[in-house]
Parts: sequence; structure tokens; C-alpha cells
Amino acid sequence: MSDSPLPSPSSSNVPPSDPVMPADIKDAQPCDVPERTPEAAPVSTPARTRGGIPTAGTELRGSVAVIAGDQVFLDVGLRRQAVIARTQFDNGTLPAVGAEVEVVVVEFDVRTELLHVSRKGTPVISAFTGMTVGAILEGKISGMNKGGLEVQFGTVRGFMPSSQVDTRALKDISVLLGQDARCEIVEIDEKNQKLIVSRRAVLKKEAAESRVNLLQNLEVGQVLKGVVTNFAEFGAFIDLGGVHGLVHISDMKWTPVEKPSDVVKIGDNVEVKVLKVNKDRKRISLGMKQMTPDPWSDLGDRFAVGTKLQVPVVKLADFGAFAEVADGIVGLIPLSELSWTHRLGGAGEMFTVGQVVDVVVIGVDTKRRRISLSIKQLTEDPWATVPETFAPDSIVTGKVSKLLDFGVLVELAPGIEGMIHISELSDRRVNSTQEVATVGDEVKVKVLGVDGKKRRISLSIRATLESAEAVAPTEAPVKRKRTKPLRGGLASHFDW
Repeated sequence: MSDSPLPSPSSSNVPPSDPVMPADIKDAQPCDVPERTPEAAPVSTPARTRGGIPTAGTELRGSVAVIAGDQVFLDVGLRRQAVIARTQFDNGTLPAVGAEVEVVVVEFDVRTELLHVSRKGTPVISAFTGMTVGAILEGKISGMNKGGLEVQFGTVRGFMPSSQVDTRALKDISVLLGQDARCEIVEIDEKNQKLIVSRRAVLKKEAAESRVNLLQNLEVGQVLKGVVTNFAEFGAFIDLGGVHGLVHISDMKWTPVEKPSDVVKIGDNVEVKVLKVNKDRKRISLGMKQMTPDPWSDLGDRFAVGTKLQVPVVKLADFGAFAEVADGIVGLIPLSELSWTHRLGGAGEMFTVGQVVDVVVIGVDTKRRRISLSIKQLTEDPWATVPETFAPDSIVTGKVSKLLDFGVLVELAPGIEGMIHISELSDRRVNSTQEVATVGDEVKVKVLGVDGKKRRISLSIRATLESAEAVAPTEAPVKRKRTKPLRGGLASHFDW
């Protein structure tokens, strides 16, 4: 036992007063404190003190003042009472009130301002005996101050700094008042009666043990509960109880997800299924959509080819539009399936997100999870009758719909256009289509050819002019036949 002096309490400069007696024993029986006389005053041996408080190991002589429960309170002639356990007396035989007892100081309890003593001749055991740094103690959080919390471990009071309360920052540490706590001893200062403890260290150790146990027992297919703790562009991190797993954005819902925060929020409690486990790298892949039935499993039965539906457009792209066929099922309307006649640069030219459109199912691939839809196939293909309606060599009338650098587009019927190449616009040389045509002009053209597969019709204005010349009046002057060959050796029948 160390003989080092104990710290002076805050009341060390207060004038001497009657012994301090805890409130819970003031009315203790069997009797009150007897009136002392000079002859009955207790006698103490010379005491080693600090600030008026005897240090550990100091021998005192006192008289029994009060017996309360398992404790005997002694008047040792100082400003503070001494307390001794009744088990210190042989066979539990207690001395009478007023009887003198020789004792040795064990320690001073600053909180109760009581001297804890032991019978002279018995081993003096300090409350700190057996305590070591790193040991785990169980106590109750009993108080709070500016720097942290006070924890009571039996007769020993410890201090827990705010930084050692939890593994995460708590806005209000007072919520822990009155709770039981397991703490690790960080520092022992028996000389100054100080014990510093950490609840945070215990929580970290428990979390580490939990992580090890969880990783060892994890298996693919297990269903676990967790809390959303963080987001990344590619998914959300889930705390499974000390171990974090990742739910990839593609495993959040059966339908496409733009960003993880559209599905869950930080702090949400979620139920997930273990998809992959890499124990060496401590990586866990989790799934949320796997907790619900796969909507693609019976898709072929529910949406057979030819099924007509009304669906909302959920996304637009240059190559088509995506529409939600059912919960968890999104189909594609390719750009080529939007219209029989119009050539579009993107689905946005025809639709807006949220617009409900009529479609027909034209393909289902459950293995690749794809369903193809069409809008144009709800109506008859206008090109089906084009070869008959616009036969080659027929003369038809149309309206100029667009001017191009290399020719002119002419609308022959709603949704049916043909093209006049710039070389077929006139019987003379044309440098620019604007020289001979204007959008909206009505023109008479001759059909040169029809390609039903490529959906092309070749037209000509020049051919109609040549046809008109062929039927010109016979009284027109006839040129004299040349009798001599042309200069340069060119013949009149040269094939241009």
C-alpha cells in the first residue's frame, strides 16, 4: 500500500464542524450518536495528513457512532467520519455504540467525504487493488460535467472524457445518464484517487469482434438487416453491424435507377440479400431488388408478341424511348419503330417523359431482359401499296416539301415522299435547286423507279418535259439532214 498523500477536498478550508453523515443513515438505528464528554473522546495515534485528511496507512482510534446495514461509522476525532465494513469484525459480532476500535486508513472518498478504514491487523486493501490499465469494468454512469461523464464502479468513481464516450460524436451525452456501461481503464492514479475510463474503446473492440464473427459466418443467400450509411455514384453502403456492404445501383430495383438517393436515404433501415462475399478483401455485395420476385420470370406469358399496351414514357434517348411496361419492367421503342414515314433525330422530337403512348409488343427476350415495343406497327404500312399506286413511268403530281443540295423532296401522298435529283429538275443545267424550285410548289413528275425495301421513289421533271416534246405538233419545221460529217469526227448518234 502506498503512503502517498490523498488530495484535499474542496471543503478543506472550511472551519471544523460536526462529522459529515450521509442522509440515508441519519435516522439509522439502534441509537443516535451519544453525547461526548472529554473523557470519552477518541484517541488517535499521530496521523500523517494532507490538508487535514489522513493518508492511506495512517493508524487511527475511533468510537462507534452509528451502525447502519453492512457498515459501521466511526468518530475518529476529525472533521470527517470513517466507515468500516461489518465483515471486519469476527463472526459478525458488532461492537456497541461508543466502543473504541483501532483502524487503519485505506482511502478517502472525495464524493462522500468519508474515510474508508480497515481493522488494525487486517490486510489493508485499496479499492484500486487489482485494477490494471486495459481492464474492463462494469459500472453505472452517475453524473456529468463539462469535460465528460462520471461513472461509478462500486466505491470507486471514474471519469470518462467526452471524446471517449462513443465511437461517433454524440450531440448530447446526457442521454447516457443512469445507463450501465462497460468501460476500459485508460489511466490509474491511485495517489490522487483518479480513474480515467473509456467506453469508446470497449465499443470499438466489440465492433471488431462483431466484424470478425459476421465475416466468418456470412454466406451467399443470407438475408440481413442494415442501415444506409453513405452513398457513391455506383451504389449505397449498408452497415450490417460493424461490417459494411455495398448495394450496387443495378441491384436496388428491377427498373433502371438514376442515382441511389432516389431509392433510399441516409439512416434508412433496409433488408438485403448477400450476393457475393470476399472475406480476404472484406468486400460484401448486397442486393435489395432480390428481396422481391423477379418480374421477368413470367414476362413471356404476360406480354406475348402482339400484345397492345398503354405505357408511360420514362426516358428519352437518341436511339429511342424507354417505356414502363409494368412495375420493374421497362421496354424500348427503337427510333425506327416510332414512325413509318418520318425520319427522326431522336425520340425527344416526338415524345416527352411521362407521356402515355399506345404500343404493341414486337419482341421479348427474358434471358437478356429485353422487351421491344413499336408504335408504327399499330397502323398499316403506307408503303405496302406504293409500288402499285406509283408505278414506274407514271405521271403524278406532288408538292415540294424540302430542298436539298443534291435534289428536291416531293410529297406524293401523306407520309410518302419521292426525290428529284438535281440533274432531273430541268432540261437545262441547274447549279442550285433554289433556281427552279420552292417549298410548297406543286410539280408534275414522272416516276422513274420504286424501291419498296429501301422506301425510295425516284422522280423526274425533265422526263415530263421530254415527253411533252415528243408529242409536239407535226407541222413544226423539219431540220434538213446533214450530208457532211460533224467536225472533229463526232457522229450525230453519239451516246451521251
